[in-house]
Amino acid sequence: MYSIEVDNISKIYNLYNKPIDRLKEALNPFKKRYHQEYYALNNISFKIPRGQTIGVIGQNGSGKSTLLKIISGVITPSFGKFKVNGRITSLLELGTGFNPELTGIENVFFYGTINGLTDKEVSEKLDDILKFADIGKFIHQPVKTYSSGMFVRLAFACATQIDPDILIVDEALAVGDAYFVHKCMFRINEMRKKGATILLVTHDTATIKNICDTCIWLDNGRIKDIGDPIRIADDYLSHVFMQEIIEKHSTETINNSNSDVISGIESVIPNIDRRLGNQKCVILGTALYNIQGKKISATENNKEVMIRTTIQNRSKELQEYSIGYILRDSKGIDFASSNSYVNDIHFPKLNPNEICTLKMKLVLPLLHPGSYAFSVGISIMENGELIESDRIENCIVFTVSSKEKIYILMKLNDSYELEIN
Repeated sequence: MYSIEVDNISKIYNLYNKPIDRLKEALNPFKKRYHQEYYALNNISFKIPRGQTIGVIGQNGSGKSTLLKIISGVITPSFGKFKVNGRITSLLELGTGFNPELTGIENVFFYGTINGLTDKEVSEKLDDILKFADIGKFIHQPVKTYSSGMFVRLAFACATQIDPDILIVDEALAVGDAYFVHKCMFRINEMRKKGATILLVTHDTATIKNICDTCIWLDNGRIKDIGDPIRIADDYLSHVFMQEIIEKHSTETINNSNSDVISGIESVIPNIDRRLGNQKCVILGTALYNIQGKKISATENNKEVMIRTTIQNRSKELQEYSIGYILRDSKGIDFASSNSYVNDIHFPKLNPNEICTLKMKLVLPLLHPGSYAFSVGISIMENGELIESDRIENCIVFTVSSKEKIYILMKLNDSYELEIN
């Protein structure tokens, strides 16, 4: 039994260069076209078995929200058909299903009515809804006065407490605070155990991997891939970061960075979020390589990588200098760092304006799949003290994938034993 069946759905919008073109087209006796057709969705087909959780990922403009709006009945497809079996509730963009002029509690009954519940049924669930939303006295104020966080609290409470057969969520949890997100995920897991079907749009690939049975990857209105959520989420992350690099650099540069082995000096700094230090010794370029000596933007867990960094001394002769790195996750949390000085590694002196390239090799631990960044820095010895000379924040951004399912940020070197009393 399928909860949702989508058969060759397409959604086409007419795009006009100027507003007047719409009127010209409507009045033209020869039916001249002044518009271009834009396919928000192009021939989409899939089936969702009852009780499954399906994640939908894709970059902005890929058609995710359009798909959810069609399944929710907010808009109609241009072509194709779909079938929904069961009571469905949706959390789309803020405002859907609520009247801004009504109070929160009035909207609870309004929401229940448009979803087929009687006032008596809503009254029976009211205490649970208010407890989950937890917005206090604001429940008696018009929702137009609510913050986005308060709004989504009430909307999620209404959508989930009426026990739908199918729940559709479109990035609604992105505006909630951390505690509320935990509450929502707990509630979603409860619904999964009860056999509800959940269709979830999110940019959080960790959520896709941890709670979804299947993942749909949309790209330019088409299904690029559908299947195992771990594999698709990792492929998607790699695709996104390659796209960002392509947009930032020329195609020629990208081709060289993917194919060239190590040669010459590093002359490109991929990213500069912030630059710190006295600039007496500067970084000219840096890059991430695999063990085969090719530049990379993605790697797997437990793989050895190398950071090559070319520096130039712009002051007097340097007798002592050090190179190091900071490794941080996508939330900006630093969790690993090292440098040559603390490892008692010493390099030859640098003459004024001399250029050299330094290499740092390391084996990545068992990291949670996702995006990470290296910040690379150079320090120099002045008056017996190591002083920061040049540090570039997030200069190397890369993705990590894994062949196994990981629920934590990284795996520690732990051990276990049994003590019998």
